Parts: sequence; C-alpha cells; structure tokens
Amino acid sequence: MIMEAFDISISRDNEIFHFKVINQGRDCCEFEVFRDDRLVCTFEPNEDEYIRICRNQGGLDEEVVYLIADKIEQHHL
Repeated sequence: MIMEAFDISISRDNEIFHFKVINQGRDCCEFEVFRDDRLVCTFEPNEDEYIRICRNQGGLDEEVVYLIADKIEQHHL
C-alpha cells in the first residue's frame, strides 16, 4: 500500500478546524490526524470497516473526534 495524505475541514460552533490526514498504508491501515503539523489523534478501521479512535494525543473534544471520523470514512470508504 502507498501512503496517502488528504486535507479535511470540519465546523463546530461557528468555528472551522482544518486537519491533514495521513493514511500510513500499512496492513492495519492507520490514519494519523495532524493540526498545524502536530499529531492530534489516530484512527483505524474496525472489523466492520468503520473508523474508530485509537489515540487522542491532542485531547480533542469528543464531538470533534466524531466529526473527523465521519470525514475520514467519507473519503476512505
């Protein structure tokens, strides 16, 4: 698999957040999410191919995490 990078934006409470998502292209298909070049969270697909959070290194709000997961699923699945 080849590493893939794409940008996503989400809005919440009239604020827009921009992230860069990197699919590492490994067998376990891990998605690393960056904001301003800082790793903020990591996702992976579960057995049903839905995205689930692995680590929330940036301490993002739960709603923001769900919105990011939705965008990754829209792009990837």
